[in-house]
Amino acid sequence: MNPLGINAVTDPAANKLIQQILKKRGTRTKDACGNKPSSSTNQALLPRSPSQPVECTIDQTLRELLFREAAHQKLRRSRFNPNPHDTSLTMSWVLQEPSRMGIEYGLQDIPIPYPVHPLHVPYIPIEIRLRDRIKFAKPQPNAKFPLNYKKWIMTDLLYSIEWLKTFSVFQKLTESEKRLHVKAVSRMVALFTAAFWSHDERRSEVTVMPDGIILVQGELPREAKMDRAFHFEIIHRIRQLRMDKQEYVLLKGIMACECVHDGFSHLSRMMMQCQDLHVLFSALGLKGPMIPAVMDELYSP
Repeated sequence: MNPLGINAVTDPAANKLIQQILKKRGTRTKDACGNKPSSSTNQALLPRSPSQPVECTIDQTLRELLFREAAHQKLRRSRFNPNPHDTSLTMSWVLQEPSRMGIEYGLQDIPIPYPVHPLHVPYIPIEIRLRDRIKFAKPQPNAKFPLNYKKWIMTDLLYSIEWLKTFSVFQKLTESEKRLHVKAVSRMVALFTAAFWSHDERRSEVTVMPDGIILVQGELPREAKMDRAFHFEIIHRIRQLRMDKQEYVLLKGIMACECVHDGFSHLSRMMMQCQDLHVLFSALGLKGPMIPAVMDELYSP
């Protein structure tokens, strides 16, 4: 009885297509002479376990991204505080692998709850500074800042680079390609990370750093479009979209693989695009068609 109407192959061993499929599966039927594969090859030809279901791959990708995020936030709260004015802080040192997120620096001494407080220097939006030709204050070597004071604009960039270095595809780039990628992506990652943490942990409408510092203060002038976009609008979009942590880490993972650099080789472009698609497919599998809509809304001007 053959209810499906399937015509059986009378001699599978003589069918090249079937033999190719069985070879890829790791098993074979008897050969044309009726002999079984030799015992020396039995181990290699044992049936392989089926590949992981799509759900398992999605869960694994999400777990890895959530673990990276926890390590990133731990680094932001740590005592690791490189001085941007240190002449030994070169790009070669910054790009050294593996990522420093695996080093136990210890947590910064931050009071609980973290009091929100302004910068220790006067805040002037860049648009006002350029319009009125206001000079930047020179760093004072004897200025008395708290011992754990962090220059967040630069320090958060360094933390984001350490996060980028945890992706295996980053390690396969050349030195020049790493520099291009870091230059294009790290600022976007740092702003998104700070915005979501401020929203999720502090329920704040403005970007707040882990030690309580806010980078903008007072009523922003109309000209300060950049500061408003960076420190208010991103959080506003996150709230509008009701973005949860899973959606956040998936979007952040997609940001890490953005590849629009002219200086990339064809092979590097392909590797980055494969990594990007892997995270994107995981996002689509988890959240369905909502992710493209979230990306459009988040990136829209």
